[in-house]
Amino acid sequence: MKKMQQLRRRLYGFLTSPQTRMCFLATALFGTLAYLYLFVNNINNNDMIVCLPEGYGSGLTSGRWGLYLLGELTKKVWGVFNVPVLNGVTALILLGLSASVLVRVLELRNRWLCFALSAITATFAPIGAMMFFQFTVHYYAFAILLMALAAYCVKHRHCAAFLIGSLLAACSLGIYQAYFPFFAAVLLLSLLVGCLRQESSAKEILLDALRALASLVLSYLLYTLILKGLLVLKHTALSSYQGIDQMGAIRDLPQQIGNAYLSFLRLPFAEFCGMNATRFVCAGILLSVVLSVLSLILFWKERHVGKIVLACAFLLLLPLAANAITLLSGGSALYTRMCFGLIAVFYLPLLCAEHLPFRKPSVKTAALAVSVLIVVSCAVNYAWQNNGNYQAVYYANRKAENYYTSMFTRIRSLDGYRDDMDIVLVGQTITDEKFYDNYYATPFRYGARTGATGQINEYSRLNFLANYLGISVRYATEFELTQNAEALAALSEYPDSGCMAIIGDTVFVVLEAPTN
Repeated sequence: MKKMQQLRRRLYGFLTSPQTRMCFLATALFGTLAYLYLFVNNINNNDMIVCLPEGYGSGLTSGRWGLYLLGELTKKVWGVFNVPVLNGVTALILLGLSASVLVRVLELRNRWLCFALSAITATFAPIGAMMFFQFTVHYYAFAILLMALAAYCVKHRHCAAFLIGSLLAACSLGIYQAYFPFFAAVLLLSLLVGCLRQESSAKEILLDALRALASLVLSYLLYTLILKGLLVLKHTALSSYQGIDQMGAIRDLPQQIGNAYLSFLRLPFAEFCGMNATRFVCAGILLSVVLSVLSLILFWKERHVGKIVLACAFLLLLPLAANAITLLSGGSALYTRMCFGLIAVFYLPLLCAEHLPFRKPSVKTAALAVSVLIVVSCAVNYAWQNNGNYQAVYYANRKAENYYTSMFTRIRSLDGYRDDMDIVLVGQTITDEKFYDNYYATPFRYGARTGATGQINEYSRLNFLANYLGISVRYATEFELTQNAEALAALSEYPDSGCMAIIGDTVFVVLEAPTN
């Protein structure tokens, strides 16, 4: 009973503390700025279109056993219906909780530093890209919270906390594997905090580092064991899509490590996965890293030599940890939402501003103000980028909807058309020189964003037609292509005249000439 009372008091203290209140205030303000437009409009990229009105995306076959279990549980208990406002606001609440845990992991006490950390966490480009996936965004946000809690548990020098933290990290991996670098980066930043504390010894920090490494290994092993067990239990196998079945494969380790460092070091100068699409953000990243490193150099002479060595090691490892997705991806394509670990570049100056022993109060105040200004300004820029991406997809949806409406007006105008006829598409790709995507070159393109040309040519086409036009369409079978080869060969390609015809009781629309 006493333990329960203590737990309730600690939980109440956590939720009512000034740091937590500031975290939720920043999340609410910047969440509204960055996502209100998305929440109140019907904005869908290709994956979202496929998961309307229900679905939670690819689960077990993509290695996301945690997502599979949560999705199936939700389906049975609650029901899966993808409503942007509900899923999005739930995700923001979970991100606010994550930030509240992270400020404790990094031991940030200043409220404005907590505000800045929460602002960048809520708006960072990978989160903006994640919000496109409203069918699964709340699960992904839960995965981030699990990683934050895992880091908090591992930070405590207790065997049970270590095991719980490793299990939480494994469960987060089971929801979305790309958050593993975030876990590693936060652990490194937490170790760096230890180096900046006067009361910590080099031996204690080294033991903490070994504990963190052991947790990374154990959590990955637990994730893999549970995944293999469920695959056997469900009689299925991992998909080869985007190299999922090769995740973590070591093909050329020196080159992979080199790529991780190179892409990190080039962040202030070269675009990477939509993370730094504006010069403003590039400058913010450069200032964050340079000011942090310079601040650490200025105070190294006041540290024990062992702590200096460890701090240097942690700083050298930070780019690799934060950008470890380049190793885990197995050479597959990287998307914006996969790069969340790189948020460490914005956490670093906040950490330095809190823990470095500035002698003069005015100097410390200036350091706090500069750090907060840099990070919050970048958060505002990311909110702008997020809205730019959402607006681009909004108009892509409208263009594709109008385009297909025109197509089906033509279909229903065919002589002899009846509403009981099958509508069959021949080919996959529409080539239309008059179809114009004026948002393609906007300077804030995320990997999750679909352009107008993509909307009419992506795998989600049949789902788009069902959701936007209420029309059931299918692709031609091999038998139909062979049986009607001569008649189809005489047709032109859409949208040219003579691209569609009624053959028997079927309407054929040729998007591209059949190959057989």
